[in-house]
Amino acid sequence: MKKWLTENKIYFETAAASLLGVMAVLVSISQVLLSWKQTELAEAQLIVAEKSISPSVHAFVVQVRNPETGRFSEEELRVYNLGAPALAADISNAVWLHVKLYPEDTGKNIIEAELPMHGYFSATEVTQDPEGLMFTLKGHRNTKKLIDFTNTFEQYAEKHGFYAELKLSRFFEISYRDSLGQERTGYYSVVPLRGALQVIEDIGKAKVSGYRNSIGSDNAIDIDNVTKEELLNKILNF
Repeated sequence: MKKWLTENKIYFETAAASLLGVMAVLVSISQVLLSWKQTELAEAQLIVAEKSISPSVHAFVVQVRNPETGRFSEEELRVYNLGAPALAADISNAVWLHVKLYPEDTGKNIIEAELPMHGYFSATEVTQDPEGLMFTLKGHRNTKKLIDFTNTFEQYAEKHGFYAELKLSRFFEISYRDSLGQERTGYYSVVPLRGALQVIEDIGKAKVSGYRNSIGSDNAIDIDNVTKEELLNKILNF
């Protein structure tokens, strides 16, 4: 037996060395996996830490009742911060009117256009409070103006062979510094009864910059001055 062990010693030594090599590889793999887990844990902790020092923007559309008539005639957009302080906050809004014209002649195509509507939120009230209610965007009887104009336009469009559908879209851009002094900008769409929904940056930028650049252009309309003839003409020539 001793002679057999001596003669096969080289094989045992080779097997032992191979086993040690395999064990070393397994230890290295376990260390790499542990390092990945530690990195994932650190990233999760960083996300939690950032959330704890980040503002949380919320916004709601609120209907305001006219005390004289008892009817809702104005709409306000109220922007809140329910998280950590938002410092040096600033806001810009963009209101777009989406119009669809359905031809009475079903053989013709539906006509769609979206136009920036200025004057809907004509004033911004700033609380200068980094938490809670930060901004209130207001318009003088904007709801009543839009309802009255919609009824007038629908009747006018029907006389010209179209069924009209008008829909308003409300966007805002808010910028601020967080507790670490980092500059941040967010873009939101606000829908009645649903509140604010954050939108992709490219879409938000396009809505806000397009609205801003439309001031004085032929495509823009003003809630206080637009006429049914003007809007129909713009849509048909869009």
